[in-house]
Amino acid sequence: MILQRFKNFLRISNLKNAHKKGTAFIIGNGPSLQAKDLDLIRQYNIPTFASNKIYKIFNKTDWRPSYYVIEDYGICSSNYNEIQEKITCPIFAGNYLKEFFPNNTKALFFEQIGRVDPPEIPDFSKSIAHGINAGGTVTYTCMQIAYYLGFTDLILLGVDFSYSTPGLRPHDTMHGYKTYTPDNSANYFDSNYLDEKENIFAPDLETSYCAYKSVSEKIKNGSLKCQVRNATRGGKLEVFERVNFDDLNLKDCH
Repeated sequence: MILQRFKNFLRISNLKNAHKKGTAFIIGNGPSLQAKDLDLIRQYNIPTFASNKIYKIFNKTDWRPSYYVIEDYGICSSNYNEIQEKITCPIFAGNYLKEFFPNNTKALFFEQIGRVDPPEIPDFSKSIAHGINAGGTVTYTCMQIAYYLGFTDLILLGVDFSYSTPGLRPHDTMHGYKTYTPDNSANYFDSNYLDEKENIFAPDLETSYCAYKSVSEKIKNGSLKCQVRNATRGGKLEVFERVNFDDLNLKDCH
């Protein structure tokens, strides 16, 4: 067990600055996400980070993520077979998800640390081999991983930061966090994104907002040497500079 942890630590450590500077897209799963935009990103071979059930869009595009991130126990426990089958890139998973990837040689496990309650803003991990700070959204985890890998220009796409929650059926907590089973999947790019019996972490927009503010403030004070732009088509996330996806010069994104 100790040897496995050490090997995992070394594998993550060896990824530090694997991409020296350059641009990466962080792909959300919001309703604004469009396959045609992913096709363009693929055309210019721009690295991407994606998460959770992003594979639901694979039947509409030849694009595939460069890195995949999963930290939601509910989604992973219900869909790990599909994840194993359809995700072929390196997988970053919370260390509490090891049971679902026992023989996956591309899986890298991180410790999730430092969750704080709003209005406090979380720290931003610069050494993900030692742990990644929780921020109420997998997008924040993706940002920390991307920064560690060396990307200095992060562009968000499909991060709508907006949830419609009619008819939610609350459940007990899972690992200490509130969960729910949705009656519909209007919050995602695919109306069949979630199964009606699926039990997932409830959206926590307040905590997520504080995480995004943490990134914004650290960029402004110089402690993070990067920029974050939001190319999401619509949505409600106004923490970062807004850019129009159609106006991006993708051929210069390396």
